[in-house]
Amino acid sequence: MCVQRPPHNYSEELYKMHAEIFVEHYQHSDDKDKFSVSLLLKSKLANNEYFLREMLRCWKNHNVMNKWIQKVFQYLDRFYVKFQGLPTLMESGSHIFKMLVYDNFKVEVTIALLTMIDQERNGTLVVDKALVKEVIGMYVDIGSKSIETYNVDFEAPFIEATSTYYQRVAGGWAQELTTAEYLKKVDKVIEVESAHARYYYHMQTEPKVMKVCPTPLLLPG
Repeated sequence: MCVQRPPHNYSEELYKMHAEIFVEHYQHSDDKDKFSVSLLLKSKLANNEYFLREMLRCWKNHNVMNKWIQKVFQYLDRFYVKFQGLPTLMESGSHIFKMLVYDNFKVEVTIALLTMIDQERNGTLVVDKALVKEVIGMYVDIGSKSIETYNVDFEAPFIEATSTYYQRVAGGWAQELTTAEYLKKVDKVIEVESAHARYYYHMQTEPKVMKVCPTPLLLPG
């Protein structure tokens, strides 16, 4: 089908069929991977952790599907895709997931993450650190060769939220704590945020977190 001369070469049709498999999978009304998340968002009983677990499950299932379908169509990658300058099959599959699933829920994913991070800072929630790390990793992985998705969809709102959070709490700490207690609090915040940055986030994020965290604390006025 792919090695014969036109009009008996069906490489183009097979390449399109590969994309159609993903589109049908994510648009089908009975598809659990897409619509379990959609229904979850409408449920008043759903919490942030459960939502993130479902989103991560969808992403992991997609990666398995993407990998094995690529193996079926791999001849296209080796010849047709290469000579036509097209996205690889893996890139094409991930692009469709991004358009049909990720882009529909990315705002809710970020809000859920930022809420859980704030709750962890306040000590009101014991966070599943592995879950948070994997979901944040999704922002990086879904961008393929670029971290623009991570920068725009997670890092920018995270840095802004972090700055706002510490500006809000710093004034209260300055009024309630002695100087010694206040400085000890600052040291602890820097230590914890630095450790979280190294564990959770892309390596470029740590200096940005450190820039917004200590400044409002050390200069609370």
